[in-house]
Amino acid sequence: MADKEEKKEEKKSGGGLLTIILLVLVVVSLGVGGFAVFKMMEMNDALVTLQEQKANDTSGVEGGSFAGGMPKPIVETPGQQIDIEPLTVNLSDSDGTRYLRIKMKFEIPSDLSSDVLSPYMGVIKDLLINVLSSKTSDQLRSPQGKYQLKEELKYRVNDIVAQDSPVVRKIYFGEFIIQ
Repeated sequence: MADKEEKKEEKKSGGGLLTIILLVLVVVSLGVGGFAVFKMMEMNDALVTLQEQKANDTSGVEGGSFAGGMPKPIVETPGQQIDIEPLTVNLSDSDGTRYLRIKMKFEIPSDLSSDVLSPYMGVIKDLLINVLSSKTSDQLRSPQGKYQLKEELKYRVNDIVAQDSPVVRKIYFGEFIIQ
């Protein structure tokens, strides 16, 4: 008889723990579900606001409305391209045997004189050699590495020229050989 009473007490205490765990799981599930619903409603409000802004904005449309007009294409006028003499530099790979051969062009606005960079060409060439020789072949092989190099060179050349607005708009690689 004492054994039966002990088994009943064990079942009661185990059942209480299971109930608490289930309650915690239900509360957590409701909290996560409520948060998800809140975020979806917030995103829906943002989408509605964006659609209203698009409906009210007619600046990029011919004819003044989205229903009857086509969006105007954004065309950037090409600038002048200035050839930079080809460079061959050693890369900073650990074995020291890799080099880069590069030809590039700088694009400047068409309203500027093509001689705008001439007084700075010695400094620009020195900058190019220093930046290029500090890179490794692994950094330069990927498209992302080339893009980052273009952006770094553009920023640093514009910093040297130091005019009111950037002089070099784009950099184009005509030859890019790593050996």
